[in-house]
Amino acid sequence: MRAPVVFLCGEDELDKERRGYARAFSRVAAVTFVERSDDWQIRAGESPLLILNPDGRPWLPDFIERAPAPTALFHIDTYVALQRRVRWSAMYDYTFVFHPGFEQAFRAQGIDGVRLLPHAAEHDLFDGPELERDFEVGWVGHKSRSIYGTRDRVLAALTERFAMNEAGRFYGPEEMANVYRRSKIVVNISRDDYPQDANMRCFEAMAAGALLVTGIPSELTLLGFREGIHFAGYGDPGEIPNLVAQWLERDGERAAIARRARELVLREHTYDARVATILDAVRSGVRAPARGWTRGGAAARHFEYHVEAANVADSLRAFREIAAASPITAARNVPRFGRLAAKVMKRMLR
Repeated sequence: MRAPVVFLCGEDELDKERRGYARAFSRVAAVTFVERSDDWQIRAGESPLLILNPDGRPWLPDFIERAPAPTALFHIDTYVALQRRVRWSAMYDYTFVFHPGFEQAFRAQGIDGVRLLPHAAEHDLFDGPELERDFEVGWVGHKSRSIYGTRDRVLAALTERFAMNEAGRFYGPEEMANVYRRSKIVVNISRDDYPQDANMRCFEAMAAGALLVTGIPSELTLLGFREGIHFAGYGDPGEIPNLVAQWLERDGERAAIARRARELVLREHTYDARVATILDAVRSGVRAPARGWTRGGAAARHFEYHVEAANVADSLRAFREIAAASPITAARNVPRFGRLAAKVMKRMLR
């Protein structure tokens, strides 16, 4: 039997990226899901190929730094709470960041196992015969949140002017792929606080053979994609409706750009390709910084994590571990209880 890849999450957490990775890993290894539990090590088995925390519900497993198998951590929205992400990464052998340019922040703190792992597309959802493109513009994604003010305004303008799918509803992965494969253009409007995001939508739109229209500057250019060759760019979101209208008039050029992008994504930017990157990295033999720490030092990092998560029970358990290993280290960490109290109070008042 093949050694399993252990996902530190429940199957109910397999949305978006986690679903893509679970399906891709299942094609090369057995996949085991281990939800948050005190006996997670027993449930993970004796000799997994990899123990992966896929950035689902927050969880820093007890003694992850002592795991006998290689461990890895995803940072999907790497740009959110970056410094905290760097600190938790010290507990894992490998850290995979989903956005280019952040690797140095981790290496500067001694995280030698950091690797870039950009977003991707599920190959089998898009590798089919061409469909009639009856949507002028396709859209699938969240809206009506504080970080999506620009998105909401632009989508309202696009909906009034162009033939689109129903933009306000939820779409499963297969439905999303069908929408994009039926779309001539897919517009990407990233979150207001990170507009250069090369998110899942970018890769899925290109995999579907639609023309991707996205903001510039874009992380895509750091990943080998070129504006005018693989996607169309906009500078001011207000220009999107007119830009879309112009591209709808340019059938040949639009189709050529979309075709080049589709070929590149399905060749190099699928979850199967990303899994190969992960397995190649794991063979390098990097070990987590925390594997060389004292028992008290590792417990202190766990304590810090649980405090930031406002988890009282886990914080107390980690503090007892610190105290048992080093009373001096425990004394240094006592002030964190003030932060824990403040976080718990803030949560109660929401």
